[in-house]
Amino acid sequence: MSDQIILLIEDDQTLRFLAKRQFERLGVKCDTAANGLEGVEMSRKGYSMIIMDISMPEMNGIEATYQIRDYEKSEGRTRTPIIGLSAFSTNEDCVAAGMDDFMQKPMMLEQAKEMLDKYLKK
Repeated sequence: MSDQIILLIEDDQTLRFLAKRQFERLGVKCDTAANGLEGVEMSRKGYSMIIMDISMPEMNGIEATYQIRDYEKSEGRTRTPIIGLSAFSTNEDCVAAGMDDFMQKPMMLEQAKEMLDKYLKK
């Protein structure tokens, strides 16, 4: 998975740092964005997977997902797996917004590994 790059969109600086370290420990390069607005812009570079916090200032994860999906469709791009990350939302909320899956906060290393194994090409 060393050639895979994921985008982590998380507003909490400490959680962003810890999650990035977890993904890197699992052998995946991880870029980060501090809010949904920044994440939407960065997503246009093309990533193997996006991990999206749901509750963020500027633009929440649900709206950011809608914008990413609209961009992918309008540009004819391949659908990027987007995984919701929240302490309060549910898998159903995330899937309804166009996300592919969901992880509960706090994100554990094993949970991160499961998502990488499920959505990234080996």
